[in-house]
Amino acid sequence: VKAQLEEERRRGVDVVVLEAPLLLEAGWTSFVDEVWVTVAPEPMVLRRLKKKVGLSEQESLARIRSQLPSEERIKHADVVIDTDCSLEELRARVGELWQEGSGSLII
Repeated sequence: VKAQLEEERRRGVDVVVLEAPLLLEAGWTSFVDEVWVTVAPEPMVLRRLKKKVGLSEQESLARIRSQLPSEERIKHADVVIDTDCSLEELRARVGELWQEGSGSLII
């Protein structure tokens, strides 16, 4: 990850968005300028994992519990995004946050 980010900087890329669910656990925060964390109620996360990844409820719970809890991730965040909303609302929220800091974002 570090080498890839350095290559993008050498190429003159101004902004790189890194989707890294285990960013904090892997100790990669020193490679990035900002940490954006998403949070949602556990039942919603379970539904999403079951639907998107096809995991059983037990597998979904095991995956959730193997990661840092939201409260701990929030402590390290520059931006916290509550995803307990429709996709349209989420796009609007992220767009607003992006405009505040960086300029333009296509989502």
